Amino acid sequence: MNLYDGLNEMVSYIEQHIDEKIEMPVLAKFLGCSAYTMQRIFSMMIGFTVTDYIRKRRMSLAVLKLKEGASVLDVALFCGYSSGEAFSRKFYEVYKIHPKDVKNKKVELTFQPILKFEPQSYSSNITYRIEEESRQLFYGAYRCVTRSIPKMAELFWKEMKEKYPSLLENLPRYAVIEEKEEYSRYWILLKESHENLEPFYIPEGKWLVFKGKVLKGRKLNNYVLQYMILI
Repeated sequence: MNLYDGLNEMVSYIEQHIDEKIEMPVLAKFLGCSAYTMQRIFSMMIGFTVTDYIRKRRMSLAVLKLKEGASVLDVALFCGYSSGEAFSRKFYEVYKIHPKDVKNKKVELTFQPILKFEPQSYSSNITYRIEEESRQLFYGAYRCVTRSIPKMAELFWKEMKEKYPSLLENLPRYAVIEEKEEYSRYWILLKESHENLEPFYIPEGKWLVFKGKVLKGRKLNNYVLQYMILI
């Protein structure tokens, strides 16, 4: 299944039903996986949860509606709140301004645009699958994840290619997300050992595996990059 197509269809559904209760299992059907796995994929790609995205989209549209003169209660109901008071508290928490003041005060408020998932310049369309993996030994390096993984990963791969140009040129290589209690680690891994790379065992279990050929200029390089997340 193509990851980008599934995510874009999911985002389109969210937009069409933004004023309704959106169920996670329904969204998961667009990716052909469980609600839990869908949420893991979305968070990995964007850096925040699908629930946060829906809330941000509703709040963004709420601002537009308030500027157009809609009542606080009508906007509250649109955003899924049962009362104007509950909505006003959340709105103030997010924007530091009361909803009733939006129309008349000149303030700049953050806006969450509709997400559009597109293949990155360094990889082709990514497919994914869920599979059982045995315990395996790899060698590599890692970076702690503090923001959206795709942005961080591009810089990390560039750094590793400069540091190990021959080692990373043609060998099969992998990326693994290792989750800790307070943070995650993004590993770049090889099956072959190297004196400056740390050994890393992936545990036996069920893994979410993303797969895509890496682009080099306008040609596909001769290896496949796999991203793996234990689920």
